[in-house]
Amino acid sequence: MAALPNGGMDQNMHKLALAAALAAGSLAATSAQAQGMSPYAGLGISYQILEADSGGVNTAGPFSNADTDNDQVFGFRAVAGLANMARLGERVSLRGELEFLMPEKASYETFSLAWPYYANDEMYGGFVNLYLDIAVPEISAGTGVFVGGGFGGFRHDLSVTDGVVGGQNKSSAYAWNLGGGVKQRILDNVDLTGSVRYIDYGKVGANLFILGGGPAAGSYDLDQSGIDIGLTLTMSFDGLL
Repeated sequence: MAALPNGGMDQNMHKLALAAALAAGSLAATSAQAQGMSPYAGLGISYQILEADSGGVNTAGPFSNADTDNDQVFGFRAVAGLANMARLGERVSLRGELEFLMPEKASYETFSLAWPYYANDEMYGGFVNLYLDIAVPEISAGTGVFVGGGFGGFRHDLSVTDGVVGGQNKSSAYAWNLGGGVKQRILDNVDLTGSVRYIDYGKVGANLFILGGGPAAGSYDLDQSGIDIGLTLTMSFDGLL
């Protein structure tokens, strides 16, 4: 996924956040007229198996920075949404959700430069998600499965160094996710949700310089994606709307 220039990207991120807020407000306002809508909020954790493809050129070499590495990180997530936005059948309904996600710092070791070459990325952001919920009472009361995805954006703080060259840059990139999971009601208004999804965090980059105040030494790009395994506890507020 291509990154936009940092200034334009930040403006687009602000527009995206404003659009999400307006959409959520409009959704909440119109939902008061609907029957059966259920607002909810929750907190959760995730375990992510990430893969990063690097690129760019080190002009101090000169050679390519192309390589691939993996990392595993934990993350924190907070969600708020509306279940039963629309009934599509006796068992099927639509659910909308706003999600905040903040993984741990991801660190990648690559051999494209002098060993060991590290690229570290700290990121946070969110998604506007839409899910298709399907009740499965045959398994147990209050059990359901869901599929869906979302679109959003993340703020990245990327730093790279190998002891000879280094660079750092704060930028933003669009992101998207697609997956599904299982939801189980464990109390009258509390659900435990397990999910597995693919997340594409987009591409970010930084300019490289010779350490110690030296001249420019090329660039380094990082394109991250991976599998997110999540566990979330949510509380519904039936009757609030």
